Amino acid sequence: MRKRLIIASLATATLFTACTSTVPDAKSTSPSTSSSASASAKPEKAVVTPRTLAKDKITEPMPANVDEFGGISLGKDLRAGTKNEGAKVVRVFSDPYCPFCIKFETQYGKELEDLAKAGKITLVYHPNYRFQDIKFSTQSLQALYWVAAHEPDKFVAFQHALYDESAPKVTAEKRTEPDVAVIKTAADKAGIAPDKFANMQTMIQNDVYKKLLMQTREQFLADGFKYIPAVMIDGNAYSNISDGRFAPVMEELKK
Repeated sequence: MRKRLIIASLATATLFTACTSTVPDAKSTSPSTSSSASASAKPEKAVVTPRTLAKDKITEPMPANVDEFGGISLGKDLRAGTKNEGAKVVRVFSDPYCPFCIKFETQYGKELEDLAKAGKITLVYHPNYRFQDIKFSTQSLQALYWVAAHEPDKFVAFQHALYDESAPKVTAEKRTEPDVAVIKTAADKAGIAPDKFANMQTMIQNDVYKKLLMQTREQFLADGFKYIPAVMIDGNAYSNISDGRFAPVMEELKK
């Protein structure tokens, strides 16, 4: 009986390579076994699945510089709402309360931005409302939409700061909800003026974009996605992208 329980535990542990729970307990989202045991059961490459985005679940109006699917695109100048005509479109679905999203952003965010600056891709960020019972997630994702609409030149700097400020408390080993004051710190680092931050704060406290976030999350699930971070490149969705398995995809994008 004990042997069966150990085998079951190992099998369960391999599932959690992305943010999968709304409960702020790291035990529900991170492996509990050794990395060698988990790695042996995981595919060595990212899993690629053909997928098409839809928008039938989305009825809310989009903020300025946000596309019809709820994504914030970046072209050569890394300004929200721009794109590189004819280039591959790389969509990243994430949340700064997801430790695996933070890890992905740390590993690949700058490289993806460099590819956008070089005109090789249009990079599109999708705030993904996975953690609907978490105040920090609710307000930080709305803040990303606000910055895209009102300070598009500062979107990248704000997102970087938001993820960086969240990282110490949001880890795979232990996840603690960051204080919403982190949003103000990120705004300061991105150079957003106090009067504009006051406007942002009013809007996100009034949940101006919350319904949109709920609808885009519903659409995400209806489109066949499940976990974050998730990546879509043109018509292909990529999963199982933790632990360096997205690196070969990056190399292909650089060609």
